[in-house]
Amino acid sequence: RGRDNVKFIWFEDMKQDLSGVITELCQFLEVHLSSVQMKELSEQLTFNEMKKNQTVNFFGSQFLRKGEVGDWRNYFDKKTSERWDCWIQDKLEGTGIVMKGI
Repeated sequence: RGRDNVKFIWFEDMKQDLSGVITELCQFLEVHLSSVQMKELSEQLTFNEMKKNQTVNFFGSQFLRKGEVGDWRNYFDKKTSERWDCWIQDKLEGTGIVMKGI
């Protein structure tokens, strides 16, 4: 954080507005995409397409699971969730990075 060559992208933001995240990343990278390229990239970066892509999903369905925001709640009990929240807060302290939901 605070470096000109580092860009954080959140899964939740991509799920909410994928084309907006792509546009923001293109601005960060100083890359221009035509409307056709933007449409193609937006389609390729959907969760369903990424899950089919063996280059990205090299562990098969075990690596990319459901693509749902907040699905971790189905796997973490309250105590585990609280431990992770504390661990994340500790690691992010002083970075200026704000983790949504913590």
